Amino acid sequence: MYDLVTDQDSIKLIEEFYNAGKLVAAVCHGPIVFRDAKGKSGEPLLKGKNVTGFTNVEEDQV
Repeated sequence: MYDLVTDQDSIKLIEEFYNAGKLVAAVCHGPIVFRDAKGKSGEPLLKGKNVTGFTNVEEDQV
């Protein structure tokens, strides 16, 4: 999962889908892939959005 967070091809694909009005979604550990993605305005894609995911503590407990 860590490699997708910084993978420029993945980030570009997420941004292109989002900026084209397509649905982008992730489950479980997946939301971390949105960390560096930007919207059309250059603002973080997740700005003003609610996101849930696992904390490190929760991951350790599982």
